[in-house]
Amino acid sequence: MRRCSRWVIGVMALLAAACAQAQTLELVTEESSLAYIHNGQVAGPDVEVAKAVLAQAGITDYHISLLPWARAYDLALSGNAVMIFPIIRTPARESSFHWIGEYDRTVPTLYRLRGLGKPPVATLDDARELSVAVVRDDVREHYLQANGFTRLVQTAGGSEAFRRLINGQVDLVAMSPGEVAGRCELEPFDCSAVEAALPLTEIAAGLYLALSRNTDPATVVTITKAFNTLKAQGALPRVPRS
Repeated sequence: MRRCSRWVIGVMALLAAACAQAQTLELVTEESSLAYIHNGQVAGPDVEVAKAVLAQAGITDYHISLLPWARAYDLALSGNAVMIFPIIRTPARESSFHWIGEYDRTVPTLYRLRGLGKPPVATLDDARELSVAVVRDDVREHYLQANGFTRLVQTAGGSEAFRRLINGQVDLVAMSPGEVAGRCELEPFDCSAVEAALPLTEIAAGLYLALSRNTDPATVVTITKAFNTLKAQGALPRVPRS
């Protein structure tokens, strides 16, 4: 009887592992100039990085969703077999994800409209009393909150944050140079009126692909190996962001 029980337990473990490996991988990212809908499909440079890594890993069973950042982040925190990108790796997030690899870097920057008759923004002290559009639960929001900014205007994503700036609803927006350049290609707006006011160099950081903690360990190993192979070969798709 004991031998039979062990056999049953072993079979159940194998079945559980097989189910985990067969589970559809959910890819989540926020809508931006680097991840968007094109011809009915989720596309863009960030998406191409994730797809290239999965192709190298031999994984074809996946689904990609564009979600507000806070929702994507919560799903990756609590879900099974979820890949989130791009995500900044911080000490507070370290134990919450499997970190696949860094594929880009970013220097968050405060942007403003020219010619508003306001004094230059050369330091955080200069900007602290101004209204700033941020993405909800984003690292940039957390950084500004920690530095005493109280006039933060939360948005669901970068497109909404940028529109609040160009529509004159806020004084500043916290974005990366690449995001702003991409937005300027998509918005019917003369972006010569947008200027970089203050780089937030303290939070310049790498951008990662990451997997939820509940992802099957074998899948984590396979995807990490695929990422490292492509990076070593210089074969990761280029992302036009600075």
